Amino acid sequence: MSPLRTILVPIDFSEASQHALGPAVELATREHATVVLLHVLSHLPDIPARLSFNIHFEVPEYRQALHAAALDQLRQLDAALPQGPVRQVRVEHGDPADEIVRIAAEIDADLIVMSTHGRRGFGHLLYGSVTERVVRLAPCSVLCVRPKGRPRQGQ
Repeated sequence: MSPLRTILVPIDFSEASQHALGPAVELATREHATVVLLHVLSHLPDIPARLSFNIHFEVPEYRQALHAAALDQLRQLDAALPQGPVRQVRVEHGDPADEIVRIAAEIDADLIVMSTHGRRGFGHLLYGSVTERVVRLAPCSVLCVRPKGRPRQGQ
């Protein structure tokens, strides 16, 4: 395996996604790699630019506010991590799996470290799996981290 230079860690701010940070930072420290924390804001539905519910609501302003809030959360998460490898934070907009794959290619990531929410049955059928799509489409290896306390299939 060639040395790791860039590790992409998608974060949706769930406990499961944050669980992937430990292994990613540990690997990056050992390999002297850069960690890129990524949050993807899902597409907002197509709605008129201005809605009226006794107040005026600007969609572009709302998107900017969501972007700023996500960036702030990523920076706080980054600041709470122990000193170590160089880290960058990014917020993108779009389909989470597609954006993770696109950013991995753009930054020439050597590894994506992400967790799965561990949905099964109807929940998995209904929501699908971002992790599964990333594993299928990624331009690099993907390390899937099992959420804490989640038993293996069949246990």
